[in-house]
Amino acid sequence: MEEVHHQSIPFREGVSIRKIFGSKVLAKNGKEIGRVSDVFVLGKRLHIEGIQINRGLLEEDQFIGSSLIESLNTDAVVLNDVPSTEVRGLSVYDAGGHYVGKVKEVQRLSNTNRIKKLEVDRGLGKSNLIVPHEQIDHVAEKVFLTVKVEN
Repeated sequence: MEEVHHQSIPFREGVSIRKIFGSKVLAKNGKEIGRVSDVFVLGKRLHIEGIQINRGLLEEDQFIGSSLIESLNTDAVVLNDVPSTEVRGLSVYDAGGHYVGKVKEVQRLSNTNRIKKLEVDRGLGKSNLIVPHEQIDHVAEKVFLTVKVEN
């Protein structure tokens, strides 16, 4: 194939969008969250706007914006964060390293990846805990808080 372009980067270093379909989508914590079912391109600039993820038969498809994409190739799309929609069900630990409970609900700021607050199920006989975003240290395979939680 003959090349015609303005940049010095050979087109063979790019990735064909067709070959991305069906690739795994991996969150920053390594968890596979689905497979690429569509790629959205901003027409005038030919910039990838994001991808659509098929999350299986029982889950609703999800759009992931390009700002969350770390790398993209035919094997996998790797994200630079854990999507806030994937936090439900994760274990929560306080600043002292003590188990608090499991995330029951996630409230996001609009359609962003920013968590507004979490509702944590603390188990039988305990009321649920509401955790505002200021008290969330980080999210990986578990959620870690910046504060200690009293039993």
